[in-house]
Amino acid sequence: MRLETTVHRNAGERPPPRSLATPVAKPKGRPRLDYEFRVRTEGDVDRLRRRGLPVVLLKSDWVTANGYPEKFRPLLFTHEGFRPRLVESRFRVVPVRDADALRAPGFPEFVTFLLKVDTLAARAVLTRNRGRFDPNEVYRRVRNEGLERLATKVRLQDVVPALPVVGVPLPAEDLAYVERNNPPLALSP
Repeated sequence: MRLETTVHRNAGERPPPRSLATPVAKPKGRPRLDYEFRVRTEGDVDRLRRRGLPVVLLKSDWVTANGYPEKFRPLLFTHEGFRPRLVESRFRVVPVRDADALRAPGFPEFVTFLLKVDTLAARAVLTRNRGRFDPNEVYRRVRNEGLERLATKVRLQDVVPALPVVGVPLPAEDLAYVERNNPPLALSP
């Protein structure tokens, strides 16, 4: 089974910018025009977000600002049903199950996105920001994405106790070693 999303313009709406969207030939009898999208710059992501499309860019600046110094190329997170509509992207595209997480992502959503690509960084960001987020919201996001096994691997239950244990966690000594060798940055209050 395959989930597929189409993007249609409602009556009275302006079409998406031609530099980002290409109309797809419509099958006979279909009155609406569908589009395929190209994302080449961070500005393209911002323009698509302003149009209400499910795309979010995660940059290393966010991870560093939340206490874990790290550098990586920006990652484009999009709804898994919208992924086939992205025919060209300069960024690595990571699918997300829950389209609601892409509407106005906050700390719990970005940590969940980070968990998909760097589990140790997600753990470090959570442990270094205790008290600055709602653990129940992180729990909900992890469950919605089906990331319980990855969360267990890096023992996120230490920070989000409601998470179920699924699979085998890494030894606590190994996680402590990683934490010792990646000292936290001074966070602003």
